[in-house]
Amino acid sequence: MKLHTSSAMGLLLAGAAIAAPTKGGCDGGDKAAYTHSGGFRCTHYDTTTLRSRNAARVKQNYSWADGRLETTNITSVSGTFTVPAITSSSTTDNPRIGRGAAIWLGIGGHIKDLNCSLIQAGVGSDIRDGRTSHSAAVEWLPGVAISQPMNLSAGDSVIISVTVTSKNSGTVFFENKTKGTNFTHNFANETTPVCGPEAYWILESYFKSDGIEKWHVPLVNFDTISFTNTSVTTSGGIITDNSRIETFEIFDSKNKLLADTTINASSITVSYRGKERGLRDDKITRTEQNTKTVRDEAVAD
Repeated sequence: MKLHTSSAMGLLLAGAAIAAPTKGGCDGGDKAAYTHSGGFRCTHYDTTTLRSRNAARVKQNYSWADGRLETTNITSVSGTFTVPAITSSSTTDNPRIGRGAAIWLGIGGHIKDLNCSLIQAGVGSDIRDGRTSHSAAVEWLPGVAISQPMNLSAGDSVIISVTVTSKNSGTVFFENKTKGTNFTHNFANETTPVCGPEAYWILESYFKSDGIEKWHVPLVNFDTISFTNTSVTTSGGIITDNSRIETFEIFDSKNKLLADTTINASSITVSYRGKERGLRDDKITRTEQNTKTVRDEAVAD
């Protein structure tokens, strides 16, 4: 991953914002419900385990498997990934909910200040009643994710660039290299400013809502996702050291590993580790790792 400087903008993103759950359905229509689920604000999502693996900082939670880089003066983040094939062998899924995952690139972060926001763009993939779908969405929290008119299929190579042009404005560029299509979406005069010092590449086990009820969508079995050509632009310097990236892993409510993240000099890779693939039967627990469960500093007092 490379970080580049930008003299065009000296926007200081001091602090970091954790996203709140958004409202809106993901059953189609104008709004998508792929949300940066706000895990550490929810009562049962407010603890993580901090441990060391291969000199990387790793945290465990119920919602995100990702790589994040903390720095200041972030103006843009970009990366390339392949839309994953997804499968489910479950015969007990709720047909209203199914299984799914959301892949995001964005700028924002995690602090106690609820007046901070984030900007992100990505792909939501889900299976319901045996039907698979992939859709593009953009989001500036606390607004809902907005579906975009992009034809996506498993195997498509996608390039996304997210840029903040001011505290309350930004631009998303989304290209489907495989199909030769793209779109640009502009955010302007948003009510909540982006003010977090994190760039991230994330796989999310997301929530969906009909505006009255909210459900956590079970994580779907997805092909390995590798973010490549990752680039972060700042106004303060160039950083090329991937060891600075913090990684997150998704565990379920029984402390079983569902997805993990690995990094090297050229990629950030998120892999499915759930029971459907038979990998260690998910029996990786916090106790087995002899780690200390700590409350993430992002939890509001």
